[in-house]
Amino acid sequence: MKQLVLVRHAESGWSGPFGKDIDRVLTSKGQTDAMQMAFRLKSENIIPERFITSNAKRAFETAKIFAETLEIPIGDISIEKSLYEPVVQSFYKIIEGIPERYERVALFSHNPGITGFLQDLNLIPHIQMPPCGVFAIRINSSHWKDFRISEKSFLLYAFPSDIN
Repeated sequence: MKQLVLVRHAESGWSGPFGKDIDRVLTSKGQTDAMQMAFRLKSENIIPERFITSNAKRAFETAKIFAETLEIPIGDISIEKSLYEPVVQSFYKIIEGIPERYERVALFSHNPGITGFLQDLNLIPHIQMPPCGVFAIRINSSHWKDFRISEKSFLLYAFPSDIN
């Protein structure tokens, strides 16, 4: 059995009027939310051993806070450019390519792609991922390459306003 955690990056802001979207950083609220949501995963005993994040600063910052809070080495965060402005198929391709040695993996990405992917999984109707929303599932398979065809079960859907 594999576990997959999907996380939308925490709240971010603009560093200046001419900044690039990819360079946006987390607000102080976003930093706090990321820490709280990581603690929520810990309390549910859903602790990823590998993190894969988009190359956007706000997504990497979110992943880094989760890793630090869950006591996972920062070196266990990898960057996947296709998680920035992703399409649904990007998620399937990344998940199906995860090395089999990992049992629990977290992906950090953006809307509208992450919400579109969750809607495609069809585990919860009409789901929307708010900033720093967390969605975890169990995959009834020992192979990531079989993700698309494997039975999946819901573990957790949580977001910052749910615990604040």
